[in-house]
Amino acid sequence: MLKSIFLILIISLTLSDLICKSQTLINNGEIIQINNGAIFHVSGNLLNSASGLINNNGDLTINGNFTNNAQTNLSGSIYLSGDFTNNSNFIHNNGQVYLTGNSQNIGGTSTT
Repeated sequence: MLKSIFLILIISLTLSDLICKSQTLINNGEIIQINNGAIFHVSGNLLNSASGLINNNGDLTINGNFTNNAQTNLSGSIYLSGDFTNNSNFIHNNGQVYLTGNSQNIGGTSTT
């Protein structure tokens, strides 16, 4: 009996990684600094909220949607597999955004 419970627990923990993939990184007023040569990977959505600031001089990979509700300074690269919504200040500084997904949308209330 104990062996069966242990086996069910192991299977549940293993499958939970496959099921719980809807993670979101929320920047709520902090500075995210990605330096030249650095790689920052988000396994899910990225929400730059409130007075958050993203300074990207490296490579930012987002395996979900990116919503910018604050300020993003881009001198590096963003590899985005989801939708891009810009509702605030997105300053490209000759940086590049690569849309790597299928059927992606670009929108928001501010010019992108």
